[in-house]
Amino acid sequence: MKASARILILLGLPAWFILSASTAYLVSQPRVISYASLTRAGMDSIVVARVGNHPITAKEFMLSYEYGPAFVKRQENSKLRYLELMINEKLLALDGYSAGLDSSTQLRQTLDEIEGDLATEELYKDDVLSKVSVSEREIQTGVHRERQHITLKWLYAHSYEQMVALQNQLRNQVPFDSLFQQQMGDSVAMEDRMLETTRFRLENKNAALSSIADTLRMNQVSAPIYAPDGWYIVKLVQIWTNPIMTESEQMKLRYEVQRALFKRKADALSDEYVRNLMLEQNPVIKRTAFNLLQAL
Repeated sequence: MKASARILILLGLPAWFILSASTAYLVSQPRVISYASLTRAGMDSIVVARVGNHPITAKEFMLSYEYGPAFVKRQENSKLRYLELMINEKLLALDGYSAGLDSSTQLRQTLDEIEGDLATEELYKDDVLSKVSVSEREIQTGVHRERQHITLKWLYAHSYEQMVALQNQLRNQVPFDSLFQQQMGDSVAMEDRMLETTRFRLENKNAALSSIADTLRMNQVSAPIYAPDGWYIVKLVQIWTNPIMTESEQMKLRYEVQRALFKRKADALSDEYVRNLMLEQNPVIKRTAFNLLQAL
């Protein structure tokens, strides 16, 4: 852990002693815990580190790690590194309190903005999240679909005439892969016409394409599909299922699927909630003012 701001960290002791300009803090040694234990009930009672009288619970760590910056997760021992950063945040906050920064005008303005955001979040929780539920059957289905990996390739046609020409070539026994290779070029890479994913992830990102993929057998080619930017002909190239998983991997997968399902439902309800609010208020966009704003 590195020295930061006015904080000096002395290592090589049974616990970490933190010295600031005005106060000394005792930071307990972080506990090594498994991911599976974080997904169980009672996370609020598991303390992974303590900064003075301020504990960092397993739940706080898990939520911060899941939704925090991604660059830390690319480092070696990412979870321990992230916990160290959370400890640094606590230390900086305590140092700020000791210096009386909590009473500054700038901080009060910042806190007022944060309180407004939190009020909006609470409204969202009450009016949207409270109505979201995920059943056990939905979770089991999601886990099953997440374990099914698929590879898709597709041909693209900008116009109806191009699509008909591709379809006629396929009917005349021209191999799909030959037509696929013909569409590769300087401006088109293989990854632009190919996707490796799971059925569950595809369903989350592109429900329409997921529905089409569900109807295809291995090496089967779909009928032409119209989209706003042109026509697509899709082929299911590969499908395989994850092998047997450990208990920890199963719990992690279940948690991730449950969270994704919850977010999907929450997003749908949120869109409906905002749409209904807009309809009730019947807002009118002033075209002249809007055009002026766009020109800025």
